[in-house]
Amino acid sequence: MKAPVFFIHGIVRGTGGTAQLPVLNSAEVRALNYRDMACLISGPFPAGPAEGTSALADMLTMHHSVLEQAMDRARAVLPVKMGAKFTSDGQVVDLMERAYTEFSKRLDVLEDRIEADLTAYWQDLDGMIKGIAAVDGEITLLRERIQGRPANETLEERIRVGSAIKDRVEKRRVKAQSLILERLGKEVCRSRVLELADDRIVLSCALLIDRKKLQGFEKALDEVNSILEEKVRLRYVSPLPPYSFAMLEVKEAEYEEVLRAKSLFGLGDEFTPADIKQAYHNMALELHPDSDQDNAALNAGFEDVKKAYEALRNFCQSGRCSFRQGGLQSFLYIETRGQEAA
Repeated sequence: MKAPVFFIHGIVRGTGGTAQLPVLNSAEVRALNYRDMACLISGPFPAGPAEGTSALADMLTMHHSVLEQAMDRARAVLPVKMGAKFTSDGQVVDLMERAYTEFSKRLDVLEDRIEADLTAYWQDLDGMIKGIAAVDGEITLLRERIQGRPANETLEERIRVGSAIKDRVEKRRVKAQSLILERLGKEVCRSRVLELADDRIVLSCALLIDRKKLQGFEKALDEVNSILEEKVRLRYVSPLPPYSFAMLEVKEAEYEEVLRAKSLFGLGDEFTPADIKQAYHNMALELHPDSDQDNAALNAGFEDVKKAYEALRNFCQSGRCSFRQGGLQSFLYIETRGQEAA
């Protein structure tokens, strides 16, 4: 029989009221407090959530609901990517103890800040393209060359017309993007331009905003709207948790991996990230494949050292770490590769 599964939704600062989060999807949602912060968790799910598109959609809705309700209760919310699971509260307490410094640093950046997702659309893209084609001299000349001639003889000109129109639209898009971001820039802490999903979209971006600057942001947004209203339509959703700026990915690893790595590196039960780095550097110099590329044992040894280094880095992510397994078979850690703090 599988052990009950619980899920992590986020880390919050300011625990007052978080324990009052309601029951969602027949699973208890609660705050597991640690010092001045809390981890928002849900469960138990007897054998994990059901699989399938519908079940995943339900889980995503629940995940967002927990985080968005927490926005009303906590001073700072650090979202965790959906799917972070654990089997005992001890794993979460262990994570919060080991990663407390890292969580604190990230929560400091997010204190009293929210995300707004802004999308700008062309009011009438087809009409704008027709207008460009009607007044642009180069495009007009190309279209005159095409008129009355068979399609197979005008392929090059047609391609040039399409490229010219695309170029003119892109220049207008860049100009509108610059205006929007410049006008809103003074009212936001950070902005992140997102990939455009459709040609009719001028700009898609996430904005990190101080709550105390929300009024100024909305005023600046109204000004942008008045400047671009005949050409561009704006839509924004706020307040949101800072999904685009501080999403954490929490993973699980076996304590046995850390025990083996600690032994390989000759570390005691107390060590720091600097100790790990120094031990790795010393062993890498001895076992690096460049010193003897034909030595298979040396290559295998170097791979073991790299795996040990990753295991120790995952375990000791901030400050001095104490290796106390405390009866746990596995531990949780923050995936930091490819991520940046908010």
